[in-house]
Amino acid sequence: MDFRIGYGYDVHRLAEGETLWLGGVLIPHLKGTVAHSDGDVLIHALCDAILGAAKMGDIGRHFPDTSSEFKNIDSKILLIKTNELIASKNYRIGNLDVTVAAQKPKLKPYIPEMEETIAQLLGIDVDSVSIKATTTEELGFEGREEGISVHAVVLLKKNTLTMKKTLVIGASENPERYSYKAINALVSHHHKVVAIGLRKGEVAGVTFETEKKAFENVDTVTLYVGSQNQPDYYDYIIGLKPRRVIFNPGTENHEFMTLLKASGIYPEIACTLVLLATGQYE
Repeated sequence: MDFRIGYGYDVHRLAEGETLWLGGVLIPHLKGTVAHSDGDVLIHALCDAILGAAKMGDIGRHFPDTSSEFKNIDSKILLIKTNELIASKNYRIGNLDVTVAAQKPKLKPYIPEMEETIAQLLGIDVDSVSIKATTTEELGFEGREEGISVHAVVLLKKNTLTMKKTLVIGASENPERYSYKAINALVSHHHKVVAIGLRKGEVAGVTFETEKKAFENVDTVTLYVGSQNQPDYYDYIIGLKPRRVIFNPGTENHEFMTLLKASGIYPEIACTLVLLATGQYE
């Protein structure tokens, strides 16, 4: 099925002394949401819609409120992880439509920032994100300012083309490393990623190999190992026959570039993160 539609609904109680996060934006108000996480009811409803469309359960299944791991967690992290989950089933978000029901505060001034935030988190165009707000004319728990409810609808699209792989060499679980950031960015942009690291690890659902595995359909190799360690990979990379090899900053190696050119493989000196951010990663 190339298209799937999901619906999500969530409610959070309001109380004084709590913060009010909606769509990844902090809203100034006398009351805030009561929750195990940061209480962003908009993002929670959106996560449920995304997961439901992919038939992957709901937010409580993947991020249970009984787990200390998710205590006070930033809900933007949950949305990123949800996007990674559907990417593992080869789906991406087409567009989404959200309605927030709250008597107060007035949310219209904050909607553009919410839409921009959600678009950035999901790696989609802001034109694909619609957020609306309504009151309930003082009816129901929303009208009595006891809580806020959110309805969300999402369209998922199947990545029907054969996904070419990107091989990351020099993968690390350290969030400060560029290889870690690159894997996260590649996954969020719906690229199929495989990785080789010095030790076993996992980032964004990508498990590192520690040996030179014969991966198939590798289109791009992106290097995060220094030039002094690259000779161990010369024959291996050439044998994979990728279309190109990206030499990230600090990994430039003219000897290897010459060998790649002689083998009909394009060497490129660039930053993978920059290519992704500017839409130049092909």
